[in-house]
Order: sequence, then structure tokens, then C-alpha cells
Amino acid sequence: MKKTQNVSADTTTPTGYSQLNAAILSVMDAVKFIQNDKTIGFGQSAFKTVSGEKLKTVLQPILVANGITIRQTNVSHSLDFREWEDGGKIKREYICVAVVTYAIEHVSGETVEGQSLGMGINQGDKSPGIALSFALRNFLLNTFVIPHGEDSDNVGEPEEPQAPAKPTITPDSDLWGKAIAALKAGKTTIEVVAEKYNIAPLDLVNLKSAAESNA
Repeated sequence: MKKTQNVSADTTTPTGYSQLNAAILSVMDAVKFIQNDKTIGFGQSAFKTVSGEKLKTVLQPILVANGITIRQTNVSHSLDFREWEDGGKIKREYICVAVVTYAIEHVSGETVEGQSLGMGINQGDKSPGIALSFALRNFLLNTFVIPHGEDSDNVGEPEEPQAPAKPTITPDSDLWGKAIAALKAGKTTIEVVAEKYNIAPLDLVNLKSAAESNA
């Protein structure tokens, strides 16, 4: 009879099952380190990690040799999006957060379940796939406690890309004269200028006065 036990998120070592536990320990002994081979993110938010392809290539034959299979048994997810303006165009990206449940099964019939969290951000339709890939990568690394060259306290899911910073308008900038001309021509409004640009409150008042004079 198959024995199943639920455990907390990002399970490491299950307890209570001698054969399954021994098999997991054998995998941990065989895979003592995997070198990072992938950089995720940009700038200060970038970090290095192990690609899912490399991780599965290293682990698959060792899992097979130890009679272990890992199955995805359930997925709970949320999907959201954020929009921002860039160069007069509205851009949108989709954010998927997935909580994935996996079953670690041994040929003896022993089974233990665990969960892992993954997040994917993409401007197309790939955010769910990215979230699932991150969840599996984190689950495998944490289950078999595999060092890979990063301090886990400093590594997380990739940060949300920040919307481009608003241009700044000051009286001595080129945008000042262009804004006045656009306001006088009726091509924009002072409210739009205040929303699209960084401009000090007093400068905004002066800009409005300059546009209204001799209009």
C-alpha cells in the first residue's frame, strides 16, 4: 500500500520512510554541487543560477538509478498584469505566480509530497511557463539541498522590471520650450505634462503661465 505524507513548501528531506529517505540521501551524496550557468534579470537585480535544462540533465540519471520519480500533481496559480507608457505607447506585461505540488515517488511504493513557488514575468504568453520552470528548479535544488554558487539569502525570483523613469522638465532644459510650444498649440494639456514628466510644482505653475502668455 502506497504511503503518502504532506510536507511544507520547498521540502528538503522527508522523514518516516526508510527506503525513500535512503534513496534521497543517495542522490544528495551523488550531487554535491552544480555550477551556475545562467544569469537572470538585468542590472542590480540580476543573479546567477542553474538552468533548468542543466539541472535535469545532471539529476535525471541519478534519480533513475535510485528508483525515484518526481511528478507534478497540482498547480494553483494567479495571473495579473501591469501597464506603463513608454514613448507614447502603452506596454503591458503579465505576472504569473504558481504554487506547484510535486510527488516524490520511490519504487518501493513510498511517496512524499511537497510544494514550491515560482513566478514568471513576460510581455507575451510565456509567464505561466516561466513560473512553472522556476518552481521545479527551486523544488529540485531545495529537495536535494544542492549548492550552486549563490547565497540563498540573497537570491530570489527576478524582480519586476521597473517602468522607464519619467523625463525631467526644468526651465533650462530643451523640453521646457517644447512643452510650452505644445501647450500653446493645444497639442497637450498641463495635466498631461504633469503626468508624463517629472516637474517641480513651482516649475509647473511657471510653465503654465508661460504657455498662457501671448497665447
